[in-house]
Amino acid sequence: MDYLGYGSSGIDLLVSGAQFTVGAIKNSGQHKAAYETSKFLKNNLNIKVRPGDLRRGTKQFLGNASKKVAVIGGVLAVGDVLIDGNIRASHLLNMGMVVVTAIPVAGWIIGGAYFVGDLATMGITGKSIGDHLDSAVGGPLVDNIYDWD
Repeated sequence: MDYLGYGSSGIDLLVSGAQFTVGAIKNSGQHKAAYETSKFLKNNLNIKVRPGDLRRGTKQFLGNASKKVAVIGGVLAVGDVLIDGNIRASHLLNMGMVVVTAIPVAGWIIGGAYFVGDLATMGITGKSIGDHLDSAVGGPLVDNIYDWD
């Protein structure tokens, strides 16, 4: 299914990819990047900033960005259900991945692995992991969420 233009599993693919990127930047090469930036600012712009101050600011910025990406992912996952009008197995997978990728470090690793796996699956089969899950289940778990009868 293709409700938001990314495929039924596209929401978690986008969210886990974004979370993984934020986590990777947050945890690798911080000291060197802060030192190089500090040196550049001092030599080229005559601005004196300690590398530690840059690292703390970057950590805070990326931590906030990570939380915002998780919130946006949650909104998109719920929006996908509301647009579809049904609850499918891929929707539960999407929401689960949003929750998992919101967990610092471990969740980013899991999200990154899922992101790579979903890209590989889409490249090989033309369908996402969520699409395969929906096919295996055979239909919506809850049909027509707007019908209360």
